[in-house]
Amino acid sequence: MTTALVVAFGVAAVTAATVAVSGLRSSRAGSAILPIVAFMGAGVALINALSAVQLLVPDRTTVWVVGSVQAVVSPLVMASVSCMALALSDRAWRLSRRTALLLAEPVLILGAVVTDPWLHLHFTGVEPTGWNGMLLTVPGPTFWLNAFYIQALIVGTVARVVVLIRRSTSAGQRRISLLVLGTYVPCTVIALVTPALPVTLIDLIPLGQAICMVYIQLVLAGGLPQFIPIAHRHIFATMSDGVMVIDRETRIIEVNPAARRIYHRLVPGLPADVTGLPVDAGIPLRLDELRATEQTVNGPRDTGIDLHVQITPLHDRRGRCLGWALVARDITELNLRRRQAERAASELREQLATIEALRADLAEQATRDVLTGLHNRRYLMDRLREAPPASLALLDLDHFKQINDMYGHAVGDTVLAAFARLLEAGAGPHAVVARYGGEEFVVAFTGADAETARCRIDALREQVARIDTGLPLTVTLLGRHRRCGGRLRRGPPAPGRRRPVRGQALRPQPGGTGGGSPHGGNVLTKAGPRRGRSSIDR
Repeated sequence: MTTALVVAFGVAAVTAATVAVSGLRSSRAGSAILPIVAFMGAGVALINALSAVQLLVPDRTTVWVVGSVQAVVSPLVMASVSCMALALSDRAWRLSRRTALLLAEPVLILGAVVTDPWLHLHFTGVEPTGWNGMLLTVPGPTFWLNAFYIQALIVGTVARVVVLIRRSTSAGQRRISLLVLGTYVPCTVIALVTPALPVTLIDLIPLGQAICMVYIQLVLAGGLPQFIPIAHRHIFATMSDGVMVIDRETRIIEVNPAARRIYHRLVPGLPADVTGLPVDAGIPLRLDELRATEQTVNGPRDTGIDLHVQITPLHDRRGRCLGWALVARDITELNLRRRQAERAASELREQLATIEALRADLAEQATRDVLTGLHNRRYLMDRLREAPPASLALLDLDHFKQINDMYGHAVGDTVLAAFARLLEAGAGPHAVVARYGGEEFVVAFTGADAETARCRIDALREQVARIDTGLPLTVTLLGRHRRCGGRLRRGPPAPGRRRPVRGQALRPQPGGTGGGSPHGGNVLTKAGPRRGRSSIDR
């Protein structure tokens, strides 16, 4: 029996040590599972090795030393199981001061076993109470306290893992379930079977712990670390958007650092912990208990801060509203950039409109005569090429050179401008009036035959005498001078005198190409012999 137990404890120690070495070699960045497993394996290997030593060296001192060391190492192993459960629930878990409190009980037990030779708190003695006179320790008060602490750790760890199983994905749940079974079932079975044995033996639970290590290694080798989640609180704390949970009275229940910063910017002077404060004090919100809503809050409380807030109601299983989850994003910079972009776009549109107006003005100036404001020869030629008119009239002012010589070119320019206004007003809305050059003008009639064009030109010629140039011109009519007060009046021609305007009505030449000068034969030709001045030639 003793030999079999020594072999069993030796194999268990080697197996646990192998798992510990494997855990150290396979340790993965970002997860604390494998280092914890390595620590557990080392502790279980030490406990099993000490049990084998106790059987091989059966004296009182050895039994007491082995029992003392196992009393300190056992709670450390169970504490590492609890840490493993924490690491299974959060990939980002690391040992903290709060977790380090688990070391308090092993330290107390260490103090008890060190003072045991005098106080006998952990073991009251070593007696041959086992099978075939096997020496076993007699438990003291702190031994039972240690046992109670280990059981409490087991219960708490199992409860945490059960919660973790409910929150995990289906694949993760299966692997975590296997891990839990491998950790606790063998030890539980051994703890239940040992009291039923007909003889009293050394503590066999370390053998169950070694079996647990084998199960843990197999489950981890199956890829459990990849199913370990990241705790929501870490995601919650690292989000750049402000996340806040409020109750039905709009009091803040939970808030992440980003939301806390936003809230302090909205309401300066608040305490660092805003939990319990009404959220309406900082953000005016419209809360809906039935559906999620989105709101844009621009500069609440004259802070100049713009927020986009998503509000989601939280319900229990019966559909009652428990509160709301708020996700607030600071869009101040975004709105500033949007307004800058809108201003830049508006300025660009204005610049484009100015450029287009300048372009149109330049295009208009390129086709306008500067003096008269009428279309120029270039524009006329383009129109004639595009759509030759039904009738075309070429007009010039008689004796215009005499006006320039007598009154100067400034007066001549005034006469040309006044004549241009007359032509533009009397030609009609569908006619094209252009200055061809010097005192020559062209009127292109669309949809008018030669007779209609002649009538219109004759009417224009009749109005020439009534042109008001604003100058005191003197016109000789009927052989004598008459002061006209600035008006050119039409009268019967005196001997040797001509009327001041001559007009020519022309028709399209059949087979014309639409190019060339109105004087030439490519576009339009004169019809009939030319008469004298102040007349119309057809």
